[in-house]
Amino acid sequence: MSKELSFEGIPIFVELRKEELDKIKPLVSLNTYPAGEVIFKEGVAGDAFYVLYSGEVRVSKLIDKKEEREKVLAKLSPGEFFGEMALFDDRPRSASAVATVQSKVLLIKREDFKGLLKRETQIASSLLSSIIKIISGRLRETNSELVTIYETGKIVGSVHNLDDLTRMILLRVAETIGAEKGLFLLTNEVSAEIEVKASLGIEEPALKSFPLSEKRGILKLIMEENQSIISNNFAEDSRFKETERLGYEDRHLLGVPLRVKDKTIGAILLSKKSSEFTSGNLILLSTVASQVANAISYALMKVEEEARQRLKRVYIKPF
Repeated sequence: MSKELSFEGIPIFVELRKEELDKIKPLVSLNTYPAGEVIFKEGVAGDAFYVLYSGEVRVSKLIDKKEEREKVLAKLSPGEFFGEMALFDDRPRSASAVATVQSKVLLIKREDFKGLLKRETQIASSLLSSIIKIISGRLRETNSELVTIYETGKIVGSVHNLDDLTRMILLRVAETIGAEKGLFLLTNEVSAEIEVKASLGIEEPALKSFPLSEKRGILKLIMEENQSIISNNFAEDSRFKETERLGYEDRHLLGVPLRVKDKTIGAILLSKKSSEFTSGNLILLSTVASQVANAISYALMKVEEEARQRLKRVYIKPF
């Protein structure tokens, strides 16, 4: 490993002293992967542990082999590790890892780690302790997410009023993710407007409907271009420098489209001023949006049909 590379800021190494890190460095290699390259593939025996040094890595699992459909499990940022089970056994990988942009990845071979465990038991144990702490945190997050998905499923199965449905889903997902503000927006094809169906932490004057033809700002990106958005410094984020502000934006922002087949019927936005959103938060919000979209679409159709029937009624004044 190059002496110029630093472990600074990588969580699993923060508790190790410089002299301990110097003993680990010879075991670490640095690999560069262009965007789209597979780092490891699901089903292949694992022999190494990885730490993302720069770039972004997507971890996904195949859920439909025939159609080659995948479920994204995580999008990793620099400092995060993956493939850690290969340190303990040579069983097949349970998921695939792909570089989404050009990425640099630190790699430690299982055999090299076993050698470290024999020679420098204290150093290897400290490294394992850091890995286990982070895995425990990930498991807690996963449990919380599973509970949220279960509870939103119960809401979808038992609540049929559109206003109650959107409000309860927004409150539940915002609580899990830790958002301070939120919006649940839906299209209304009868009035040809985008409507705020539920909100959290936003003053009433800011809650405005506007014509479908005037999708603006982040809603244009989410509802017209079908982008899922995560930003942890919205005002300074170069991706949104030219994006019109609607008044819903905060420092930290998440947004996903609500889609049924190839049609976008709405969007969910979450924001907060304090701690950052994670890629796991975005994946959870996207999962909930996919989970509830059909139920929302059905409730929306009922509301729109009732509105159309009211418009068609002819009242005859009695003699």
